[in-house]
Amino acid sequence: MIHIESGAYRDAAPVAAGSMVTVMNMDDAAYTVTADDGSFAVKVPAGAMVTFKAPGTAGNYPFHSDGKAGMHGTLTVR
Repeated sequence: MIHIESGAYRDAAPVAAGSMVTVMNMDDAAYTVTADDGSFAVKVPAGAMVTFKAPGTAGNYPFHSDGKAGMHGTLTVR
């Protein structure tokens, strides 16, 4: 699970390739979780929870929030 709180990501524990990843936004603003390489991208409304499918290949996937400079994280896929 990836948590968003106080305008920052709390990076997820490693996930299995192709598994579902849950994102919980604890803030009162919407954000995105967008892979730098484009392999995943989801919009996460304020106070909402969404899921997306992790990439099918193991590796580290840096991500960011569109429109929020400095908001970065990494999803580790095993």
